[in-house]
Amino acid sequence: MNTPNRTSAAAFSRYAAGEVVADSASLQWKELFVRRYRFANVVDRFLVPATPEPLISCSLAGSAEFREREIGGAWLKRQIGPGYIFVTRSKTPYEVCHTSPVGEELEIVQVHIAVDRFLAALEAAFPGKTEEVEVIDYSGRDEALAHLCFACAEMLSARTPGKSRRVADLAQVFASY
Repeated sequence: MNTPNRTSAAAFSRYAAGEVVADSASLQWKELFVRRYRFANVVDRFLVPATPEPLISCSLAGSAEFREREIGGAWLKRQIGPGYIFVTRSKTPYEVCHTSPVGEELEIVQVHIAVDRFLAALEAAFPGKTEEVEVIDYSGRDEALAHLCFACAEMLSARTPGKSRRVADLAQVFASY
C-alpha cells in the first residue's frame, strides 16, 4: 500500500502496521479518534503519515525495542513498555519499526484530538497566540497522560457510546492537557 505523506485522523488506521482491535468510530465518538492496536512481534519499517490532529500513542501492554526517524534521518532507539507515551503534531511523515520478544507483543492506544477542540483549548490557555504555540514532540513517561489513555482503552472495551458525556469530557481534558 502506498502511504501518503499526510492523512486525516479518520483515515489514519489504513496506514498503521498493527491490527485494529477497537475503534471509536464504530461508537460515533466526537472530537476524539481513538484506536486500540495489536502488533506482531516484528514490525518492519513503515511510514507514519502526518495528520493535522495532534496524536498521542500510549503502550498498554508488551515491550519493544522501538525505533523512529525522520525520513532518511538517523534512527532514535528506545525501550518501551506499558505507559510509554509518544506525542506529536508532526507536519511531516516519519518512519518507525519495532521488535518485541515473543509473548510481549505491543498493544497500544492511539488518540487523535480533533483540531477544533485542540485549537479552542489553545485559545483558552493562550488568548490570541494560538498561531505562535507549537506542539513539541515528546516521548517518555507521563503518568497523567498515560491514565487518560488507559481510560480511553477501557471506554473502548466497554463500548461507551459517543453520546456519553464522558467522551466529551475526556476530549476536553485531552485538549487542555
